[in-house]
Amino acid sequence: MPRCIALLLFLFALSAPALAAEAGTGLTSFSYDGCVNAAGKPVPSRADSSLARFAEARLEHDNSLAIYYNPQALPELLPETRLFLFAQECARFALKQPLQAERSEAQIEAADCWAFGVLNRSRGQKPAQNAEALKFDLPASDELWQRIGSPTRELKLDACPQRGARGNLALPGDSLHSDKWNACVQSCGAKLYACGRAASCQSSYNACSASCDGK
Repeated sequence: MPRCIALLLFLFALSAPALAAEAGTGLTSFSYDGCVNAAGKPVPSRADSSLARFAEARLEHDNSLAIYYNPQALPELLPETRLFLFAQECARFALKQPLQAERSEAQIEAADCWAFGVLNRSRGQKPAQNAEALKFDLPASDELWQRIGSPTRELKLDACPQRGARGNLALPGDSLHSDKWNACVQSCGAKLYACGRAASCQSSYNACSASCDGK
């Protein structure tokens, strides 16, 4: 099956928030926030279209933390995939991993699992759905992973522990989501899709989805 057709099939299977994030654009247009460090303190995100890789966690000259991303990079990837990659880089802060340096295989796998948890919370999809889409969108291609700025690998998401990560980008609680939580988040997503791409729409969605925690 041609890649473009298969990607379209995945797009139709994704949640309303994902569709709203890309509605009305021919190219990728997105912004992210909510990255936190291991202490739960916010880490600012900064768009930089000149960035050679997709995302990069940095220690600034004044010793402050920041995460940079290129909003024009990897336009062929799904919105969910780009969120996963952003969260994977944010995991350097959340999991106290090296900044702007090579990570061990174990550290990369831990970051993959943390980012996978972020994706499951943010999009309200079942983990199996997200895992299937990510594995399809991120094959073990040297060329692709070089553009991402990470070692070439096959994602091992099935081995990830099913527990929550903390922070604004993280899973609430330490257990699988209930049916009530899933229904609540899906309802928030439907409202976001109907609202559109204005900043106020995203703020309303964030507040709505936060109210789902604990259900």
